[in-house]
Amino acid sequence: MKGIKYSGDKLKQIKFLLGGIGAGNISIEGRGCLTDWEIFNRPGKGKRMYSNFVSILVKNRKETKYKIVAGKPFLPFEGASGYQNLNMDGCPHFEKVEFINYFPFAIINFKDNKIPLEITLESFTPFIPLDYENSSLPIAIFSYRIKNITKDKIDVFLTFSLMNPVGTDGTENLNSLSSVNFGKNINIYKELGNIKGLYLTSNKYEKESPRYGNISLFTDAKNISYKSQWEKSGWWDDYENFWREFKKGEFEIVESKESPDGRTYWTTLGVKEKLKSKEEKIINFYLSWYFPNRINYWGLNEEVKNKILKNWYSKKFTNSIEVINYYVENKRYLEEESKKFADNFFSQSLPKSFLTTISSQLNTLRSNTFFITDDRNFYAFEGCSDNYGCCPLNCTHVYNYDFTVPYLFPDFMKKQREVDYLYNTDENGYMAFRTNIPLGIKLWQFKPAADGQMGTILKVYREWKITGDNEFIKRIYDKLKKTVEFAWEYWDKNKDGLMEGEQHNTYDVEFYGENPFTSFIYLASLKSMSEISEFIGDISFKNKCEEIYENGRKKIIEKLWNGEYFIQKCSVKPIPKYQFLNGCLSSQLLGQFFADILNLGSIVEEKYIKKTLNSIIKYNFKNLSEHINFMRIYGLEDEKGIIVCSFPKNGRPDIPMPYCDEVFTGEEFVVSSLLIKRGEYKKAKEIVDAIDDRYDGEKRNPFSHIECGYHYGRGFSAFGLILSLGGFFVDNIKKEIYFSPVFINDNLNLFFSSGTGWGYFKGLKKKKTEIFEIKILKGIAKFQKITFKNVTKKKKVDVKINGKKQKIDFVIVKDLTQISFDNPKILSENEKCEICFTG
Repeated sequence: MKGIKYSGDKLKQIKFLLGGIGAGNISIEGRGCLTDWEIFNRPGKGKRMYSNFVSILVKNRKETKYKIVAGKPFLPFEGASGYQNLNMDGCPHFEKVEFINYFPFAIINFKDNKIPLEITLESFTPFIPLDYENSSLPIAIFSYRIKNITKDKIDVFLTFSLMNPVGTDGTENLNSLSSVNFGKNINIYKELGNIKGLYLTSNKYEKESPRYGNISLFTDAKNISYKSQWEKSGWWDDYENFWREFKKGEFEIVESKESPDGRTYWTTLGVKEKLKSKEEKIINFYLSWYFPNRINYWGLNEEVKNKILKNWYSKKFTNSIEVINYYVENKRYLEEESKKFADNFFSQSLPKSFLTTISSQLNTLRSNTFFITDDRNFYAFEGCSDNYGCCPLNCTHVYNYDFTVPYLFPDFMKKQREVDYLYNTDENGYMAFRTNIPLGIKLWQFKPAADGQMGTILKVYREWKITGDNEFIKRIYDKLKKTVEFAWEYWDKNKDGLMEGEQHNTYDVEFYGENPFTSFIYLASLKSMSEISEFIGDISFKNKCEEIYENGRKKIIEKLWNGEYFIQKCSVKPIPKYQFLNGCLSSQLLGQFFADILNLGSIVEEKYIKKTLNSIIKYNFKNLSEHINFMRIYGLEDEKGIIVCSFPKNGRPDIPMPYCDEVFTGEEFVVSSLLIKRGEYKKAKEIVDAIDDRYDGEKRNPFSHIECGYHYGRGFSAFGLILSLGGFFVDNIKKEIYFSPVFINDNLNLFFSSGTGWGYFKGLKKKKTEIFEIKILKGIAKFQKITFKNVTKKKKVDVKINGKKQKIDFVIVKDLTQISFDNPKILSENEKCEICFTG
């Protein structure tokens, strides 16, 4: 089995998210039980649900055994009343558990010498890049593969138990059947075609209430037994009654009825199977939820606070049973396409640390950091606290670091850019860096974010190139242009290419004076804007952008280069608090990271970029055992990491910029990607290895990188590692594909996305030959030119598409090898293009 394996103490912190993008989620722990029920339109960290467990009865001709299908609870075993017995924790569990991250699948192997079975749980929610609709289903699938490893026949009774929590708003604990929000809860048995199971709802709330909703637990097994409700009449009666009936291998049917006010019930669905010697069977449980009404609890302004928003999935479904029915009807496609992605992703020629950290960010897409409304707009908090989303919404400066969603679900990003310009930008070019919803009621007002506003121009350029949608650019161009003109009035009044005004930024303070962080982003945005303006036909504006860009890339060396890296020149006296001045800022080259990924070239000469990166490694990448940090702690003791800003040679201000002593994984991925692009793979790997070590499953959850909250969005820069190794850039406007591959060894295999399709990019390097292959596994890739950079110059190029030799024009210009076709070529699913350089 491919994938990343965890066992022993490395299981302790694992919480792998199940649920569709923006649809809510449940976490499956490393030992196989469920926690963090975050299906109620908000985060819910630590929300273990009472009576939620899976149990198994195993009977042969000699004996009967019972187990909770999960690994043993981890230490410590203490509490005011001992270890909290919410999920049959006092019953026997499996001796050994192995967890495998095979995103979007979580695979768990359960082993116990007393159980004569091989049991593997394969849990997942469909995840199919480019198919946002089928990647955003409110469902989790649990497939238990059970094999009899003996010579005897074995009877198996596998049960899934669940409380009916309908009525909660997600903030309260779910450790009791009592709550003022419960009442009229009812669990109804239903059969629909080949599926049957339990529908958990409440008749207490109207359909428009934010507490309205339902949950379904179904199976496609034929031989089942169920209990619609277990009542807790006193002490532990419900558990006693469950265990007595469970041991018989059959539940007594009771009539479903509404719970009294302030109470709810729990329910159990069981499947019975007979296994011959060496026989294997799969038992599926389908768990779906439907809570369509999301309340705007964060309310940046009173005008929008507590407004009701509809979830995207409510456009397609009217209850949770319909979700399961849809899944079952489309099961083959949803499973096969999800597995196709997993197989492709984990086949990459990447080290374990790269696969782990990048896939962890894909898992973050399922968190409550994100949601989708019924108009298909994609919204993002910065991260999640225990019960609330952190720092709403669509923060332009934090999501400068997102290079994951644009390449997997570009339509989400295009919609987000339209919100940025058509709703969040006023007639003067001021852009709100947070979004108020419902849209159109109130523009959020605060200082403009220099890095966010300029970075959003680069994001527009990216979305334009990836989607190939010219109408998109035309719709927003006027506002786009105004945001640049705003920069000339507010941040760069002398138009010398460097920002010197008051610059609010991602460190939640204002930088004053010329500095590399905002200026590199600004310069990259001018470079992209000149091409956009040329396309529109606004040649005078194009020329103006180019003039300021050319001047700025000289000025940044003249004014800010200190011989090792770029510094800040503060323009205010006395110098205000929270500046970095002579410090070495880890994200000072974020604008160059944009330029690398978007094929805009080097903003300054490469020697300055390389020297700066070496300085960041020298001063900022450290063993943290002697590091002094008064701020938030994301790395400590013998862990290694890149701190946000160092102050070499006693250059630390009395009150430095916030977060300077912290470690942001999002910034570490940016530095690593910049290093890879410049052939420094070993240094990049050392950084990513350090991240993987910090999030190793024992110290921290590998599926939740933390900054201001769990599942923080800045970590989406991780996808830059793949983009940098392949040097991919797809220009669907010009129908060109660029590659600048970095070979870790002689075989290269990377996930590839064209914006309209995805598959893989492979490279094989031999003494006199270099062979490359692009294969599309889903969607299409359309191109008329393929350009390679830094490929060894060869005398001959052969190109085949699906085995058929192509007529091409082949030219070498400096370090670029350009291959042109006489007409556009289209690769559809399972089609490939092979390119062979020889000489």
